[in-house]
Amino acid sequence: MLTTRTTIDDAVAHYIAAWNETDAARRRVLVAQTWTEDGTFRDPIVGGEGHDGIAAMIGAVQQRLPLYRFRLISGIDAHNGRVRYRWEAGGTAEAPLYFAGTDFAILAPRRPLRVGDGFPRRDADGGVIPQNREWAAPHPWGPSDCFRSPRHRGL
Repeated sequence: MLTTRTTIDDAVAHYIAAWNETDAARRRVLVAQTWTEDGTFRDPIVGGEGHDGIAAMIGAVQQRLPLYRFRLISGIDAHNGRVRYRWEAGGTAEAPLYFAGTDFAILAPRRPLRVGDGFPRRDADGGVIPQNREWAAPHPWGPSDCFRSPRHRGL
C-alpha cells in the first residue's frame, strides 16, 4: 500500500491542479498521474470512470464554470489506505458563487487514488447548491436531496 506522505500529498495536489487545468491534454496527464486506470470519482452532480472519464468530468465542470479555480483548504488526512481533504472554489468577483466540499478517496499501491467520493456544498451554512444540473452527467441513483442542509429541508 502506498503510504508515503509526499506521494499522497502530491496526488491530491495533482488532482486539484487537474481541476484548474484548461488544456485537455495536460489535464488528462494530471489525472493519469493521480488515478489508477480503473479509478472512479462520484459526487451527487458529476462522476467519471477511468482516466478519460475523470478528465471529461472535470472538463464538463470547467465549461459550465469557466472562471472558477479550485483550492485546497485543509490539511490532507490519510490512514489505512484512505485519504480526506477539503477544497473550495469561487467566492471572487469573477466567480461569485462560493462552494466547497470534502473529498474522500481510497488509495492504491501504484497511482495513489482508486476511488473518490465528493461531498460538495455551497456555503458555510449548508445552503442549497443550484438545482440546474443540465451540464452534469446523470447519476445512476438519480436526483438527490443531499445538497440541502436539515434547515433547508424543514427539519
